[in-house]
Amino acid sequence: MAHGDGYFYNEFSYQLPQGNIDLLNNIIKLMLVVGYTPDVDAHVDYSDVSGFEVVGLGYGAGGETLTGKSLTRAVYTTFKASDITWINLGVAAVSHAILIDTTLDCLLCCWEFTNFPDGGNYLINFDPTGIFDI
Repeated sequence: MAHGDGYFYNEFSYQLPQGNIDLLNNIIKLMLVVGYTPDVDAHVDYSDVSGFEVVGLGYGAGGETLTGKSLTRAVYTTFKASDITWINLGVAAVSHAILIDTTLDCLLCCWEFTNFPDGGNYLINFDPTGIFDI
């Protein structure tokens, strides 16, 4: 899925080892933003990024809930989820996609986008080997 650079938010790195983030049972959403510059130190929750969230036909506030989530343990623990499709997404530009744990209200990670929706269906195709390793 990642088109450009990806970042983990420091709040995610802080909350995860404390056991506050449950990637399988908490509600994890992928939201789209425009004109956003990631600040992995200062941005910790939805209120820090909500002003950048896209608005348009086919997009619901807060983003799409991840389904088909799984964790696989090997050398690293890999987080996976099903791909996401926005139908007839009426948004001209997207700068980043942000994963957020909405149960805890914690930003997890984000990816820079280099291609943009064209008014049709917009597929976020996660890497089949996983979204990220921890």
